[in-house]
Amino acid sequence: MVLSAKGVSSIKLNLRQDAFDEISKLIIPIAETYVLEMKVDDQKIKKKVLLLGEKDVASASNIKFLSFNIQSVAMPIQEGHIDLALTDISAKISMDFKMLGAKVGKVIVDATLNINSNVKFGAKAKTQVFDTKVEIDNFDTDISGLAGPALAAATEAIANILEDMIENSLAAAIKDGLESGLDSVMMRDWDVMGNVASLFYKFHIDFLTAPLISKATGVEYAISIDSEFRSGEAYEPDVQPGSPPAAAKPAASATAATTSATASAIPAAAPAVENETPADGAAKGGMFAWARETLCGRFTEKSS
Repeated sequence: MVLSAKGVSSIKLNLRQDAFDEISKLIIPIAETYVLEMKVDDQKIKKKVLLLGEKDVASASNIKFLSFNIQSVAMPIQEGHIDLALTDISAKISMDFKMLGAKVGKVIVDATLNINSNVKFGAKAKTQVFDTKVEIDNFDTDISGLAGPALAAATEAIANILEDMIENSLAAAIKDGLESGLDSVMMRDWDVMGNVASLFYKFHIDFLTAPLISKATGVEYAISIDSEFRSGEAYEPDVQPGSPPAAAKPAASATAATTSATASAIPAAAPAVENETPADGAAKGGMFAWARETLCGRFTEKSS
């Protein structure tokens, strides 16, 4: 049985710049981990050769990031989106390299990069990373056994391979890593469930629209609270698409500080009931955990 009108806005929640300054501190380990674990496809350079047609003139295989260190990150809120800048990145890349079919051997490349993306949030507050651009500031190539024109030709070929690889594989890995990481950090599923004796209740908390983003108000979420109950059967948690599976662990009630966000809720009665909250795993954690506990902690107090 549903107790309230469905989809009515109950809360306006604003995350301001200081919240994203804190979130940005998690971006560095997330991005570094994704890049170091990604698999890079083999790369080839083809050119037209007189009388022979198009031929492979250079190729790289077994491409791996040996290191990927980001020095700084910033997430300034703009109008309609959030800028995400990863700067002063140092990367060490290894590859097996061939020139004109002849094996050159293992090549090590040291590069410095900058990565810029835009971030916004769609339906159900799902993270959307777009317009990811990777810029190579400079790179040094360590190739043994080559000198003169051969070394120059190999260095030029590696530069072309590196540019193609970064524009494709690295940009895609950064996009996937940021979307997955920010979804985990921001957390989009914080229903509260409990029971009094054999009567089970559920407060379904939903993001109604895509959040509005502006410099003046930060990132503004419209959130609804819908209540329902039934007898004799516990509710199963709803998990938003893209959320990790919940790992069972005891739930804890706490009222956390709200220095990085402001929330205004419609007043509600606060009955004291004995609550047996279901497993509250990874899908329940994240940036909004304090809001869920602050809003609904009153329902998890044990009756005296």
